[in-house]
Amino acid sequence: MRDGRDTTISLAFMTLQNRQHSFSDKSELADFIRWVSQSYVFGDWATHARNLMQLLPGPDKFLVRYEDLVASDETFIGIVDFFDPGNRLPRAHLSQLFKERDTVAERIKSQPAVNDQWGFGQTFEPGSMFHEWSLNRQGSSWREAWDAAAKRAFHETGATELLIEFGYETDPDWWRH
Repeated sequence: MRDGRDTTISLAFMTLQNRQHSFSDKSELADFIRWVSQSYVFGDWATHARNLMQLLPGPDKFLVRYEDLVASDETFIGIVDFFDPGNRLPRAHLSQLFKERDTVAERIKSQPAVNDQWGFGQTFEPGSMFHEWSLNRQGSSWREAWDAAAKRAFHETGATELLIEFGYETDPDWWRH
């Protein structure tokens, strides 16, 4: 799971690359959000999050928030423990594997095909909805990229209650600020 406000820009880039729409200007983000909600074959973030909520109950489920996974090795170790409760790998080894993720990511980014498909290394003008996203791919950049219309459009998909449920938001009126 990842904060849908951050995944929206990534989805906009991927679907633009596949020529599914022509939204790219920052001022078109609200239009893109409405397009995803109404026309995108796989649905919007709120739909996915609601479906995930239905799947979660049960001991065989483990929810991982992307933000927690990249923040520390504890979440990574928790994933290993979940899938292999009798895990015999020393914690120090798992911590080292976690630290090496940046090296792996850099290797991936050095692939020309990856750069083209995923937008690594590309620069976008400040008026593009992809500008802030391209500068901070692993972090959160929605606050810099979203205008009032985009916040409202995302809220109108039913996302606010889910942002709160998954711990991404505490204020039900976040979209009004």
